[in-house]
Amino acid sequence: MTSTEIKERLTKDVNLLIKILEDNFTNVKIYGEEIRMSFNEDSNPNGTVIYLSNLYYRYFSKGLSGDIYMLLQEKRKQDFKSIHKYLNSFFDDNIDLNKTVRKSLFGGYFEKYIGLKQNNIIYKDSELNKYGLR
Repeated sequence: MTSTEIKERLTKDVNLLIKILEDNFTNVKIYGEEIRMSFNEDSNPNGTVIYLSNLYYRYFSKGLSGDIYMLLQEKRKQDFKSIHKYLNSFFDDNIDLNKTVRKSLFGGYFEKYIGLKQNNIIYKDSELNKYGLR
């Protein structure tokens, strides 16, 4: 699932969004068209806001803003790929990003020959001369 698809699904499924936020933040509460929460246990309970229409966030005391990915990257101190994998894990139809599915060349006909060693056969000069190879 792409990041855009994940954001679209989280916009539609506010309960799942709240579950994800509660795993990472404290004092998570819905106020109309936004969710307010504390970035840390000691911080202001309204200090971080996520707008439900586009999952854009603002962390007022640090002057940070961005999308849900950037918010989780800041909180969890992880890169984009790790956050994507984390968010993907909340969906039943998630895809393993590290596993690439490839079709076999020629329907897999030549796979039985992969890894076979070639014999280093040394031919007699008389045999090679017959075919003009020497």
